[in-house]
Amino acid sequence: MMESKGAGIVTWERCSRNNFRKYMETQMKMKVKELKQETMTVTEYEAKFPELLRCPAYVEYEHVNIQPDLTYVEQPMEIIDRKEQVLRNKVIKLVRVVWRNHNVEESTWELESEMLERYPHLFSE
Repeated sequence: MMESKGAGIVTWERCSRNNFRKYMETQMKMKVKELKQETMTVTEYEAKFPELLRCPAYVEYEHVNIQPDLTYVEQPMEIIDRKEQVLRNKVIKLVRVVWRNHNVEESTWELESEMLERYPHLFSE
């Protein structure tokens, strides 16, 4: 992490957010400069500006059901791996789960017994 004078610590999240903002501003400015009135009326031409300033269509998102307390329930998508964790006195069965709204790199190891109880449909093969 870097320290910025008067701004506190600059985290990766803050840095990427600022860079995305700069990128979007540059993209929007380019689109506005490229816009030509040509055969449009002034009203039609003016109506194009709000369209250009909206988020681009290539930003993908999935609707998430947000609860009143601003939380949401994660849903498992699939089990991609299994392993047994050997402890002193017992063996624990684990499964690696990919969750909705997350990629494979963010998958987690969960207890097989808990996953089987809560999400039996993941185990039907």
